[in-house]
This record gives sequence, structure tokens and C-alpha cells, in this order.
Amino acid sequence: MNRVLEKIKVKFVGPDGTTRFARVLGRPIKHLNILRAVNSMATENNKLQNDMNRVNKNNYEIISNISHELKTPLAIIKEALLILSEGSLGGVSEEQKKFLDISTQNVERLNRLINGFLDSARRENSNSSMNRKLFSITAVTKTIMDSLDIIAREKGIVLEGIIPDKKIEIWGDPDKLNQVISNLVDNAIKYNKPAGKVRVSLEEADDMVNISVRDTGVGIPKDDLDKVFDKFYRVERSDTARISGTGLGLSIVKDIVDMHKGVISVESEIDNGSKFMVALPKSLRR
Repeated sequence: MNRVLEKIKVKFVGPDGTTRFARVLGRPIKHLNILRAVNSMATENNKLQNDMNRVNKNNYEIISNISHELKTPLAIIKEALLILSEGSLGGVSEEQKKFLDISTQNVERLNRLINGFLDSARRENSNSSMNRKLFSITAVTKTIMDSLDIIAREKGIVLEGIIPDKKIEIWGDPDKLNQVISNLVDNAIKYNKPAGKVRVSLEEADDMVNISVRDTGVGIPKDDLDKVFDKFYRVERSDTARISGTGLGLSIVKDIVDMHKGVISVESEIDNGSKFMVALPKSLRR
């Protein structure tokens, strides 16, 4: 025998703590138990997210404090090395200057690592927040190309853009996506060969936007392709040892692409360059 269907008032609690009510039609006991279970899971999920946010905030504060304590003595060491190198306290031989320069370079490397830690921690602390808006990815890409073309020219690199005249708009965080494209193009310039080329392309494909950055540089070993987006990964080759960096750039790039529900991939061959490809949904409104 069928039970009579009744209207049941159910309370829902959102991720931000707000509550709302809805009326559903069903058999009271059975449906109420299901809804209670769903509501319980949602509440536990909210608690877990809040706990993760608190952990991220605490981690950022710890890293920020440690970084501050490290940067001050490093600044003092760098200034002392500069005074010695300039000969302000007496003559310096070529051999001594060589070792002073090496020490200065390592101090600067430590500073870059500290800044990298801070950027990574700051990003993880604000990972859930995005300034989503509708903007022209075409305009952002062209601005980046204009900015980095100066650096490319200084290194004898040809920077070529295949950018449509049509304005392509996308929902997303313009600053974060600027960081993605800038990082990929900057890497393509840094790890290129003399008189090399960098090609940046942008195109629409239905509800997606595809961005690719191709270079004629040193390339990435096949066995390392699955590591390029790991934190602190760097290509270990004699011809790239002189290039400064923390190994955090591509890790940050991947995190930002993931935040936008996109996909990033790479193709590369030693001495034949690399191609990084990013596919982003055009309408990421939530």
C-alpha cells in the first residue's frame, strides 16, 4: 500500500554558512533520512574546507616569518660582499674578486628561493580566491608579447605571435592568467638558443581557448617531461646552469591553470625545443 506524499521543509547550509529552506514532495521518513544524510555530508565537507584554509593560513604565516628572518641577514651579507668586491677596504686580487662574485651570486640565488617560497605559500593561501571577470585574453596576450619582445631582442631571439585580430573574451582571473602566459613566454626566451625563435599562438575552439608557446631551445629530456610541473624542478644541463630560477614557475602555472579548470601539457625534444599548450574553458563563472 502506497503512503501519501507530503511536502517536507528542509534546511540547507551553504559553504559560506548561509542557510536556505526548500520544500520537497515525498514520503516523509524515507526522503527525510536521505536529505539528512546529504546535509550531513555537506556540513562535513564545509568543515574540512575550513580546516584546510586554516592550515594554509598558518603555513603561510610560518613561511612568511622565517623568510623575513632570513632576508635581513642575507641583505647584510650581500652589502658586505659588495663593499669587499669594490675594494673599499683595500685592494682585491682577481682571484679574490672571482670568489666574492660567486658568493654574491649564491646570496642572490638564496633571495630568489626565499621569494619563490613566499610566492608559493601566498598562492596556496589564496588558492580558493579568484578575481573572476570577463576580459579579453587577446589583449592580455598582446600586451605580454609587447613587454617581452624587448628582452627577446636583447638576447637575439625572434618573438613571433599568431594572435587573431578578433577579440577573444574569457571568464577568469586576468592577473593570474597573465602570470601563466608571461611565465611560459619568459621561459621560452631564457632557455632558447642564440638566434632562436619563440612562437606564441592563441585560438578559439568552440567553448575553449587554446594557447601555445613554442621555442627552438635546449629542450627537456623525455624522462623528465612528467616532472616539469613539480616544485623546484629544473633542467639539469651544463648549458642551462647559468640561467637563474627557483624551479617554482611551472608549478605555479599548472596550479593557476587547474584553478581555471583548464589543462596544460608539454611536448619537447632535446636540442629541438619545447611546446607548452594550455586549454582553458571560456566561461568559468563559478
